[in-house]
Amino acid sequence: MSTTLTLNTSDCLRIDPARETERIVAAVRDQVTKTLRRKGVVLGLSGGIDSSVCAALCVRAGVGAEARVGATHAGTRLVVR
Repeated sequence: MSTTLTLNTSDCLRIDPARETERIVAAVRDQVTKTLRRKGVVLGLSGGIDSSVCAALCVRAGVGAEARVGATHAGTRLVVR
């Protein structure tokens, strides 16, 4: 018995950005504080959009809002700010 799945691509891309942001923030908070039992995270920041979004989500989750230390890789040296 075979099953055919039909997707309407316009429905696949329809999301509520605010709701998804809160869902991701809650997941980060739970993973860091409950599952891993840590107070914060360490992120390597490349300067791209992905690492910027990760940093912002961690701050919203409250796992990095107080101690803001970013490490970037500038060529051949590591810069910690």
